[in-house]
Amino acid sequence: RAGLYFTIHRVVSAAGVRAAHSFHVPVLMVISAPSGSAFNVQVPERFSNLQWYLSHAGNTVQMVAFLERQMTRADFVALVENCLSYLPELALGEDRSGERFFLPPKTCGEGEIWRYETVDELSPDPTDAFSPATDLFDRNDLPAFRATCQVVSDASDGAPATRLHFTASHSLVEGADLAAVLRGRLNRRGRRSVTGNGLSRATRFGLAVAAPFLACIHVAMAKAERRKPTDFGFACVEMERADIEDAARTLNISKRGLLFALALFTLAGPEPRRRAWRFAYSKLPARRILLEDDDYLSVRVQAMASKGSDSFADFARMLDRQLAIQNETEVLTHFLANRVLKVQRRVAAVFPGLYRGAFFGFSPYDMVLSLVPPIAPAGPFAVLAGARILGGSYTGTVPGVIYLCDAQRVSWTCWLERRQADRLQDLAQLADSLNIRHTIWAQPLREPQDRR
Repeated sequence: RAGLYFTIHRVVSAAGVRAAHSFHVPVLMVISAPSGSAFNVQVPERFSNLQWYLSHAGNTVQMVAFLERQMTRADFVALVENCLSYLPELALGEDRSGERFFLPPKTCGEGEIWRYETVDELSPDPTDAFSPATDLFDRNDLPAFRATCQVVSDASDGAPATRLHFTASHSLVEGADLAAVLRGRLNRRGRRSVTGNGLSRATRFGLAVAAPFLACIHVAMAKAERRKPTDFGFACVEMERADIEDAARTLNISKRGLLFALALFTLAGPEPRRRAWRFAYSKLPARRILLEDDDYLSVRVQAMASKGSDSFADFARMLDRQLAIQNETEVLTHFLANRVLKVQRRVAAVFPGLYRGAFFGFSPYDMVLSLVPPIAPAGPFAVLAGARILGGSYTGTVPGVIYLCDAQRVSWTCWLERRQADRLQDLAQLADSLNIRHTIWAQPLREPQDRR
């Protein structure tokens, strides 16, 4: 079934695409920040199909930052206020039953969505902060956003003095938002021009025909899924950016190709290097397709199949060539996925029982990879310049890796099956062979979980 699902994706994705754009019509509301300032927020009238899926799956995005200096309460309040000013969607709540966003009555109360506290010590291990954070959706009177600042009362030299942890709903925030906001760029949602639908009639007909079949296969595969989110955990990897660049240059491949190859070769699937992988990766499109791209979220998820190999160098070069070829063409896997979700959403409204259990949070991929645009804090977020910053995402039963890159390092935040914990040793050995300096944090992945 997985092979059939993926084959249909590839067949329908073979058509070309002309340029076009998309937009959504928001409702303008006003929010208040911790200091009492007021900001405008554009509230989508209704969930897009992708937002419907992400919201019901409880997917969250998170950022953890370590600073070597103590952050004051005033500085932290200002940081939260700037987050709301530059990305005001953070103040919204989610109404899953009504499939809409709303402005909660409580927006910025201390102890409710943000917290500042003093602690005796802080571990440099970022996995101490990452968690599924699905309690973000437990209260309907609060935004789907949390911010925490922990400051060591008497920090020693070289140890982290401040740890920041931000969590938000993935249906409202994506990695590109994080990168843009940290650079001091305002969120520009709702300002996309419209030039018409760039898909041919034949392509749209193919998408419409394939979507119901894929929807049925998707539900069947989700029903057969036996893994639970408690079978997964977070692990973090930090690599020196200069070493990544040197290794990519030695192999004559792109840095993205190297990063993706490292993860797939060592961490993906039950038998790495012995079979083909079905994986997906995210990218930001240079142009948008009316009626096909998501109305709100900018990212596209591209699907790809890659053959296995016993040689990492051969595998990395082959994968990089595939990525380069696909980067030059507009494939339609994301558009097809949107059509499938549209069908699922309509069926779920009539037969909600079909979508209980493992459906939300399931995808037919061995791994999902996301390379966030480079992180360079500036403007009102210059206070984070030089900080260790990691970004992660809880994705149910879908293994994934989020890559964040700054001037010095490339961080990985991995959501993996616990039985894959030993695979991180394979990654470490491969990194050593490529002369890539690295640190791996994986204690939560090795800890047994209460499955009750």
